[in-house]
Amino acid sequence: LIGRTLTLVHPPAPQTTALGWLLGIVIFGGFAGILLLRVWYRRGDRPFDEWRRKQRNAQEF
Repeated sequence: LIGRTLTLVHPPAPQTTALGWLLGIVIFGGFAGILLLRVWYRRGDRPFDEWRRKQRNAQEF
């Protein structure tokens, strides 16, 4: 009886559904992050330019 109620509550393969949700969140988050970065660059607010310049100078010397 307990096993039957558990199978009714849970989907047949909880691991796969959790993985699917995780994948969806990761993909969606990646796209959202890329879009946010592009918006930042269009606005002219470049947070990584200073860091890039420092990296380039460090590589040159």
